[in-house]
Amino acid sequence: MEMASTRQLGAEYGRIRTELGADAWLYGTATTKEFTGFRKPQLKETAEVPEGDFIAYAGAGFYYVSVDTKGEIGWESGIWKASGRPDAHVIEVLTESTLPAYKAYLRRIGVSYMICGKENLDCRAAAEKLAQHFGIEKVLVCGGGTLGAGGLYLNYRTRG
Repeated sequence: MEMASTRQLGAEYGRIRTELGADAWLYGTATTKEFTGFRKPQLKETAEVPEGDFIAYAGAGFYYVSVDTKGEIGWESGIWKASGRPDAHVIEVLTESTLPAYKAYLRRIGVSYMICGKENLDCRAAAEKLAQHFGIEKVLVCGGGTLGAGGLYLNYRTRG
């Protein structure tokens, strides 16, 4: 039996990911750090940041959702671009315990963020806010073992 190459497996994963037709891809901190070249966020001492969520842009055709409760990702802008993938507006999922300086940094570069939990991630709140703020109904969770999903497909529809 011949083993498939990494390239072949990657292409098949990409095909399935596209076929599922999600509104957003969700990744954890570890995978997103790889995608952003392990850049550190450029934090500055800051005045108070308003409480609650920050919506930089809600009309994108596609979204990159990053679960980053400790505020470690060094984004360059609010748009994630990668070869062979659609451009996506970035949404960070944070908690109340995320540093205000990190929230100010995200605001400065145009990355949306949602507060979902006090110190630990509240997945239900995240799903509800993705639908409410951005109209996202289908999320493909693409993270690895740390996020604990590895390809889980969520279809969230608001009720009411």
